[in-house]
Amino acid sequence: MPLITPLVRNLLILNVLIFFLQSGTIIQLFALFPVESPLFKPHQFISYMFLHANGGHLFSNMLGLFFFGPILEQMVLGQKRFLIFYFVTGIGAGLLFSAINYYELWQMQQSLAPDLAAEVLRERWGVPMLGASGAVFGIIAAFGLIFPNMEMMLLFLPVPIKAKYLVTFYALYELYGGIYVSNSGIAHFAHIGGMIFAYFLLKWWNINRMN
Repeated sequence: MPLITPLVRNLLILNVLIFFLQSGTIIQLFALFPVESPLFKPHQFISYMFLHANGGHLFSNMLGLFFFGPILEQMVLGQKRFLIFYFVTGIGAGLLFSAINYYELWQMQQSLAPDLAAEVLRERWGVPMLGASGAVFGIIAAFGLIFPNMEMMLLFLPVPIKAKYLVTFYALYELYGGIYVSNSGIAHFAHIGGMIFAYFLLKWWNINRMN
């Protein structure tokens, strides 16, 4: 099996190229803004996946795609399905994040004085979500579901850990972060959305565990 498959390679190149080309105007047009924001456009549910906040954000997402993507592409899904999977989980991540963000803003409108609520809403409307992490977390979730007993060595943990435990840890951490950690700058519910859509897409395709 090659170290990197053609589609994963192309996604890596595309993300890196766009990162070096992106500007404030590109982020304003293509990052995912709250659906009530005047800056929101439907195409942002796709385009936000190819923008990143900084080099560290890009590196962490591309690292996950590099390590887990090729195995799924070649051994399980093939190019066509892998590409569909990447976009469905990424779009699903954006949808869940946007829905929860909409609910939070609605609650804010109900609980704050009208003038203060309007000020907070204007501020929140200008804060977009961006990054490939929803799709990457979908890939990680699929890897854990299909190869649950495969042991991996992590950079920060010098002992082997089975994929199913890694995915469970990620899911619980993101759920905790989404509920209890505010203003972290991390779209925890987007990560959860990617994992949820990955689960249901694998069920739809009737793809089962392989080890």
